[in-house]
Amino acid sequence: MGGRAAKQKGSRAERGVRDLLKRIYPPEKRSRIQRVPMSGASWMKGDVIDMNDTEMSYEVKNQETLALPGWWRQTKVQASSWQTPVLVFTSNHRPFYWVMKAEDWESYLGQTAYQKVSEPIRDNTRNIFTKLSALDPWSYLLIDLDGDQVAVIQTEDYITV
Repeated sequence: MGGRAAKQKGSRAERGVRDLLKRIYPPEKRSRIQRVPMSGASWMKGDVIDMNDTEMSYEVKNQETLALPGWWRQTKVQASSWQTPVLVFTSNHRPFYWVMKAEDWESYLGQTAYQKVSEPIRDNTRNIFTKLSALDPWSYLLIDLDGDQVAVIQTEDYITV
């Protein structure tokens, strides 16, 4: 897939992530979550911006061929020094998965009532969708990407925290 169809597929994913993030907030704050104009080509980087929480920088990928190390590298580069990089990825007929540094995820968990989580599953990116689809609620996958230990988190867990 290339050209216009790929752009439309990416735009659909960005709208999907925007709509998921809106679930976090009361109605009066939902309009402050938008897709970034020109997909990060302006002074605003990332694909989705949450003006309620500008400490997060979201990069969204919707592709059949996973390139997690390169996507993670791009996500880190585009995030400002004071932002937490968050990669969100999916492919056809699959849910969204959220990737962030494991220490950041565990820090967020520690600030909630959800401190009791299953032990993370350590693995590599081989057959990642199979492993992710088998995760129990509140479990997450730990993998190494571009020199970082990252947590791959299921959507409901990310949105709830």
